[in-house]
Amino acid sequence: MKFTDWETELKKHGYVVTDSSVTTKRGDVLAGKDPYGGYYVNDSKVQEIISKPISKVEIVKKVVRKYTKKKT
Repeated sequence: MKFTDWETELKKHGYVVTDSSVTTKRGDVLAGKDPYGGYYVNDSKVQEIISKPISKVEIVKKVVRKYTKKKT
């Protein structure tokens, strides 16, 4: 699981998103991956967002971005 799958939704709420963590703009870690492949969440709003299924539109946008980057 990558937190970037929900990046647009998380950024709408003002979170900073990387593949392995979600933080506030001040750097407070709200969610992250543990060394064993699981993840932890310390904020109920972040938990609510990542509990939703990934939208098909976001998946298609990511594939298109990867394809256009390779082509150039």
